[in-house]
Amino acid sequence: MRLRFEEWITSQEISEEAKSLIDEALLCYKATAYKASLLFSYLCFQTIIRDRMLNAHKPDNIPEGMWNDILRNLRNEDKWDSTVYDNLQRQTPKEIFLLNDDIRNQITYWKNRRNDCAHSKNNKITVSHVESFWTFIRSNLAKIMVNGSRAALINKIKRHFDVSLTAPNTDISYIINEVPNAVDENDLVTFFSEVQTYFLETDGPFWDINGNYINFWEKLFLLNDQRVTEKLVEFLKSDEGIYMTFLREYPSRVNYFASEPSFIRNLWYTKIFENSSNRKGDLKLYCAILRNGLIEGEQLNEANDLIVKRFRNVIPEEDDFYILRENHFFSKFKEIVLTTEFLNNFDRANNRGDVITYYLERFPIDEQIVRSLTNTFDSSNHPWHLRDSLNEFFEGNLEKRDSFISILREHDIDSPEYLSSINKAISE
Repeated sequence: MRLRFEEWITSQEISEEAKSLIDEALLCYKATAYKASLLFSYLCFQTIIRDRMLNAHKPDNIPEGMWNDILRNLRNEDKWDSTVYDNLQRQTPKEIFLLNDDIRNQITYWKNRRNDCAHSKNNKITVSHVESFWTFIRSNLAKIMVNGSRAALINKIKRHFDVSLTAPNTDISYIINEVPNAVDENDLVTFFSEVQTYFLETDGPFWDINGNYINFWEKLFLLNDQRVTEKLVEFLKSDEGIYMTFLREYPSRVNYFASEPSFIRNLWYTKIFENSSNRKGDLKLYCAILRNGLIEGEQLNEANDLIVKRFRNVIPEEDDFYILRENHFFSKFKEIVLTTEFLNNFDRANNRGDVITYYLERFPIDEQIVRSLTNTFDSSNHPWHLRDSLNEFFEGNLEKRDSFISILREHDIDSPEYLSSINKAISE
């Protein structure tokens, strides 16, 4: 059985050396060798911080010579441990880590407990010490970041998207994984804004809804880091152009925006299918809203009414068909679209030819539908795009055609003069 801390630490981006140390710590813990477990856990913690310093760019407030000395000592097996601790304690104006006094004091406390283990001092080390130190690591590891790393990360992103330096299909995960450690929680929104500014200022093959621009935000969600996710949602919600482009491409992420019901209502009330060139993305987004139950019962009829009236030629995917049907979307579609009043509007009818035949294929044809289509096509001034779609549909769906003709005869309705597929079948 894996421990909760074990699950967490294995999900972190740490070096093989740090992994080896924490594996030893976990082995000792399970064998009730708590002094050894705490010692190896502390060495793992120090190793992670050392690796972050070695991989970081020089902080702006640290002189070049001083930084080089620090890096040299970090590579010295006799000095690296004390160098890490000393620099964790270093404070303004030449601090390397952005830490408050409470974290610095806790680091000192755990250093002293490490010394108890290493030097066989009288202080007793128990299971609670090990577990408390692991809690400290989980709570604070992401906060221990090298000052100035945000700017360095922006530069890495710019290099990644420079096609003269990085191949276009290179995975950006190696940069994304640094975000929780490189950017303070309070600076995340500013960081995202800086990245977005760079994206908007950059022309190239990446910046489309299927490319790395939008994929960058999705990969941040995939970190499953609560702090990053909360700040990312805050940032995305601040710009309609960004969040609509993103949600059309990754509609399942709408759940992260659901804590504010007014935001969800505004999505379907004013955004979906309004001035959109990505109608398929809009439909997927609406289905995601329905799938997650984000429209309260009394508002569902209103939402379906609005979306049906904006809904044009986009065909739902199979899994979306079922969620639309369960939420009475197609009932509303029939009520609004498959009526003479709606179909007699030339543009409205022509813009929905594909989705009308899609409906006819999946639902029964009844008297209302037959009368509406017959009245629409009894005049030469009719929507010919819809006419062509219907003729093609009935010629390829003989059962539906025969059902249409049967209702014509049952209710003594004249055949629609300008639907050749129906008239031809009747005359045969």
